[in-house]
Amino acid sequence: PDRLSYSAVVEAAARSSASDVVCEWVDRMEASPTITPDEACFNMAINGCAGQGDAHGAARWLLRMVRARLAPNSISFNTVIKACAAKHDGTGALHWLRQMASSGLAPNIITYNTVARAFASAGNLGQV
Repeated sequence: PDRLSYSAVVEAAARSSASDVVCEWVDRMEASPTITPDEACFNMAINGCAGQGDAHGAARWLLRMVRARLAPNSISFNTVIKACAAKHDGTGALHWLRQMASSGLAPNIITYNTVARAFASAGNLGQV
């Protein structure tokens, strides 16, 4: 199989919300000596973890993306921030907003609103 084949499996799993399958196949791609996952594959793994309520898992995939020498985009960061917000983790959301900005990406209104929602949902209105 080639990267296109692996990517097709990853995409199909992502569309069916099978985040464990997405992560398994991206793992397989990383372990392969000839096939490497691209940004889209990593973003599907990030989104899969976030959709399962696993903010730490989403963050780990973003870091794996960086270690693979791929540049996370605004979707990558916003998905991790959204996962933190779903856990009412304003500190985590703010951390990833800062990481996003330090990577040269400009946070947008959705990013800022999501961070504010993370603090507000935890009752930390002073942080908003």
